Amino acid sequence: VMVNMELLKDIPFLDYFVTWQPSAAFGIRAGQFKTPISRQFLLAPWKRAFVSSALAMAKFNLSRDVGVAVLGSFADKLLVYQLGVSNGTKMANTQDNTDLQFAGRLETHPLGPVPDVESAFTNPSKPLLSLGVAGAVNPLQISSENVQDDVITVVDVEGNQTTLEADLTFMWRRLFVTGEFFYRM
Repeated sequence: VMVNMELLKDIPFLDYFVTWQPSAAFGIRAGQFKTPISRQFLLAPWKRAFVSSALAMAKFNLSRDVGVAVLGSFADKLLVYQLGVSNGTKMANTQDNTDLQFAGRLETHPLGPVPDVESAFTNPSKPLLSLGVAGAVNPLQISSENVQDDVITVVDVEGNQTTLEADLTFMWRRLFVTGEFFYRM
C-alpha cells in the first residue's frame, strides 16, 4: 500500500494505491497513481538529478489518474511493462463521462537492469542501457466558455488525444545520458 500526501488545500493526496505483486512477471495496481508514459515522470522526485523536471513535462505530462494497471518484468528486467486503464480526468477529478484513458509503457534493459535514478551516482562499472516506448489514448470531452459582450458561449469539443513517447537512458561510470521524445496528436 502506497500513500503519498502533499500539503495543499484542495488536493491532499498525490498517490494512493495498492499493488499486489505475486511474482516479478505480474502484478496489479489500483488507486490513484502516475500514468505510465514518461520515464522521468515515473521517477520519484528524490531520484532525479535536478529540482524540477524537463520543460516538456509541463506540456506532455499526463499526471496522476485513478485506475487499474497490470505491471511486471521478465528476465532480470530485460523487459519491463505497465498497462493501465484510468478515468482520464487527471488527479483528484471525478469521472465526467463514460470514456476511459488507456496507457502503456514498455521498456528494455539489454545490458542489465538500469537503476531508477537520473544520474550516474551509482557509478556502474559496466555500460547500462534503457530503451522505452509509451503511449496513451484519452477520449476528450472538453467544455470551454467564451465571454464576449456579456454573452456566454459554451463550446464542446470531442475527440481523441493520443500521446506517444520514446526514451533512451545510458549510464556508465560517471557518464549519464538521457533523452525523451514526445508526440501528441
